[in-house]
Amino acid sequence: MSNEEKSIITERNLGKSLEDYIEAVYDLHKEQGQARISDISSRLGMAKPSVNAAIKRLSALGLVTHERYGDVDLTPDGVRLAANVRHKHNVLLDFLVRLIGVDPDIAENEACSIEHSLCDDTMTKLEAFISKYDNH
Repeated sequence: MSNEEKSIITERNLGKSLEDYIEAVYDLHKEQGQARISDISSRLGMAKPSVNAAIKRLSALGLVTHERYGDVDLTPDGVRLAANVRHKHNVLLDFLVRLIGVDPDIAENEACSIEHSLCDDTMTKLEAFISKYDNH
């Protein structure tokens, strides 16, 4: 894959599964300062070989770096994508729990499902709605 093709990877064409992996790497770095294959495996409830395969795909896309038996690190593009997915998740979680009263555990799972299918324009409109709600 060329550098130009790598640079146009977005959440819309990354896919739910790889988004979950990149979000897990991002969250683990925020929480623990590192992300290892075993940490990602535990976080997502996936077998280590499946995690390794996903990390190899993310690496081929230029979104992570990983040395065998070492940490998984996000590239600048990986950080940007992961932060956007996490932001969508947090906005959706806030909306579901605070604004419409969904149980937090249910909202967590539903936000994770919904975040993968919303485009940036829809998220912008949802954020504007929440802001308008908060200002009334």
